[in-house]
Amino acid sequence: MERLVTMARRMEQASEAPEDDKFYTLDSYKVYGMTVPKLAQLTLLSEAMLYYCLNGTSVPSTMVARHICAFIHMDPDTLRELCKAVRHERQRRFGRTSDPCLIPPPLFHYFKEIKGIGASPKIEGKYKEMIESRRGKKRNAVMKRGREWFDDKAKKIAEQSGFAPDENGIYRKDQSESVVQALVEILATPGLDEG
Repeated sequence: MERLVTMARRMEQASEAPEDDKFYTLDSYKVYGMTVPKLAQLTLLSEAMLYYCLNGTSVPSTMVARHICAFIHMDPDTLRELCKAVRHERQRRFGRTSDPCLIPPPLFHYFKEIKGIGASPKIEGKYKEMIESRRGKKRNAVMKRGREWFDDKAKKIAEQSGFAPDENGIYRKDQSESVVQALVEILATPGLDEG
């Protein structure tokens, strides 16, 4: 009886086909079988990379697909086909191609319909606002980058801790003459070199 039910479900899924006037994206639970953070923790891959595979930003290499599929129990070629199909769907959604939907009907059950076309107006508005706020400003003047940032931070911490640069530019603890004098007196004391 279970085999009949399973076969009926497979035939029903195979009969479904994508429509050209709708847009689709991958359903994370149907593809990965778990949340993306959980899969990232298991596979030691970044969450961003796993999300990029789901939303069509990138297609994993064969080796990465094999690594992911060892945890989700899927054929690596199937995962790559899903990622290629969702990448094409992304291009359709953003108007970069006028080709019809290329989702294979046997794999259609991994997809879900997405309502929005293109980027979200709310996100677009925030992006434009961020660009306007940065217009006319130099980023280097606001914040140092790279090694210069680390050097500047280390100097500030050293100066706050009482360190000062010596003649070579190396930050050392500023020792007053009284400390140096005390050390000289202690080292000059007779009997220190005796057993």
